[in-house]
Amino acid sequence: DTARLDALGAAPLKASLDRIETLASPTDLVRYFGESAATGTPSPIALSIDQDAKNASAYLPDVSQSGLTLPDRDYYLKPDPQFVTTRDQLGVYTARVLGLAGVANPAASASQVVTVENRLAEIQWTAVQNRNATATYNKFTVTDATSRAPGLDWKAYLDAAGVHTPHFVVAEPSFFTALGTALTTVPLTEWKSYLKFK
Repeated sequence: DTARLDALGAAPLKASLDRIETLASPTDLVRYFGESAATGTPSPIALSIDQDAKNASAYLPDVSQSGLTLPDRDYYLKPDPQFVTTRDQLGVYTARVLGLAGVANPAASASQVVTVENRLAEIQWTAVQNRNATATYNKFTVTDATSRAPGLDWKAYLDAAGVHTPHFVVAEPSFFTALGTALTTVPLTEWKSYLKFK
């Protein structure tokens, strides 16, 4: 019913966008990431429940890096002309989407989105690193994982996602340590623009 969709415009997004506006701290961001895992909304953290790679009779929650719009970190970091063009197009596309959603000053918000995604790309593991099954199997208690990533409250994240477990696997520990830092150093307004785009 395209006529109804046209009539509704961005109205169905209002509750979600309003929810993002209420985020007031890094812990609020982490909880929102957890809620996003439960609803399938993209965030910098991908959560899945997988067979334990070291115990075929058990399943474990697994978290891995995520949050980019473009296919790979190389699209953000490499100077090749085709990547530069794609990055420019990403900024235009992001501004268009935010404008259609009714976000004020979509060009400035789009610039913030691209800044956050660039920051995420810089701290993500490469595809080669992620192919190392040993390096990406890091089983932690919730307390240990939180101590290794100050700023990233794993209990708050897992509770918000509805996952209650004493242990889970962290695929890229250095990414999550850096993400914890980014949660406390990247301005909250930039995170909000990023999440509105997602």
